[in-house]
Amino acid sequence: MLENGFIVLHRKIVNWEWYKDPATRIVFEHLILTANYEEKRFKGEAIHRGQRVASYGTLAKETGLSVRNVRTAIRHLISTNEVTSKATNKYSVFTIVNYDMYQDKRQANRQTTDKQVTSNRQTTDNNETKITKINKEKQIYAAPAAHTNGRRTDNPGRTDF
Repeated sequence: MLENGFIVLHRKIVNWEWYKDPATRIVFEHLILTANYEEKRFKGEAIHRGQRVASYGTLAKETGLSVRNVRTAIRHLISTNEVTSKATNKYSVFTIVNYDMYQDKRQANRQTTDKQVTSNRQTTDNNETKITKINKEKQIYAAPAAHTNGRRTDNPGRTDF
């Protein structure tokens, strides 16, 4: 299951016809969360962006719903053209019909760019920290000789080190 990244969930979902049907809303949101955000292959078949390979049993286990509730929810989503389903004897490929409307590709690209910027920033910050640390160490060791003219500051009369 995907664990990185984020999805976009627009506030207008509260006006969606299935919003007050908890099982349907849970299944739909779960499909958005777990759908491919880029094309991948599964058993020789291309699984496109916005698609998810799963069985009803898998979706039930992942959402905590019963298999019957998942079937009913998928039937609701198919009836209003939110989702399509292509079944085999072992799994189904669920397609979120307007996935790009829900999950803008620019968000995915921005996420990748943000990772690169963050990585670059961390490298720069680490380098600046190392340079600052080295400079401070030099100041610590250089400062007594530079400011005391060869005399100890703890006992100004003594000059032996």
